[in-house]
Amino acid sequence: MNIAKGGSMNKLHARNIMNAKVICVNGNMDLRELAKLFIEKKISGAPVVDDSDNLIGVVSLTDVVRHNLTADREVVSESDFYRQLPQDVSFKKGFHIEDFNVDKVSEIMTPVLITAGEETPVNELASIMLKKRVHRIIITKSNRVTGIVTTTDLMMLLANP
Repeated sequence: MNIAKGGSMNKLHARNIMNAKVICVNGNMDLRELAKLFIEKKISGAPVVDDSDNLIGVVSLTDVVRHNLTADREVVSESDFYRQLPQDVSFKKGFHIEDFNVDKVSEIMTPVLITAGEETPVNELASIMLKKRVHRIIITKSNRVTGIVTTTDLMMLLANP
């Protein structure tokens, strides 16, 4: 929302600037799929929901990087994987490689939720982000995700007065 059209920033609420088309991920999603989703959708984090769509956490690229660093793992792209296979491996129709040791989103997500309602003033959202050192606040109603406000949303608001 343009400040010039909607009044001062103090009069704006989460509902005025939130993205209502939130990309949520399930806690059972594996980290490879999460990374692909982040790249495909050009996002750096997402709310995590259970099978009933109840909010249970949040996951970000920072969580993925921290997890890989603490596990002392080398980050390998999918194309590197195939280069590392022995040359004598032959693939038969229907054959696929299944890695049963792939970590899940629920194992790396942050279970501490920083949420706000749709009527929360924008300046309060900015203050929470600064105090808590987070880049996104999930907007909820009855523990259901209705939107998300990110630092980018606040920067766009400031850049387009």
